[in-house]
Amino acid sequence: ALEKGRPGDTFVLGGEDKALRDLAAEAAAGLGVAAPTRSLPFSVAHAVAGIEEARARVFGGVPMITHGEVDIYRHDWIYSSRRAEETLGYHRTPFPEALKATLDWIRETAPS
Repeated sequence: ALEKGRPGDTFVLGGEDKALRDLAAEAAAGLGVAAPTRSLPFSVAHAVAGIEEARARVFGGVPMITHGEVDIYRHDWIYSSRRAEETLGYHRTPFPEALKATLDWIRETAPS
């Protein structure tokens, strides 16, 4: 971006589009664990977020989830890396390869 972009340019360096449920299922399979089979209703997630935000205000620390994060999961947003591909020559890592690298990192860094 420093060499090929212009001041003010922004680029999305993304990968293959995946629904969160599909991503979770493929990650679980790669880790050899059961995939999530149920989801939390948004109303319950917002209640948990409210409790977490209050806990963080009272006792310090960072909430495990916030109202803003719950709202993010309401949408299936798709972003394009096309500009980065055309301008910068960016190449996306194929999803199976990226997932394997991520799961390998999790295995290496997770506490025993």
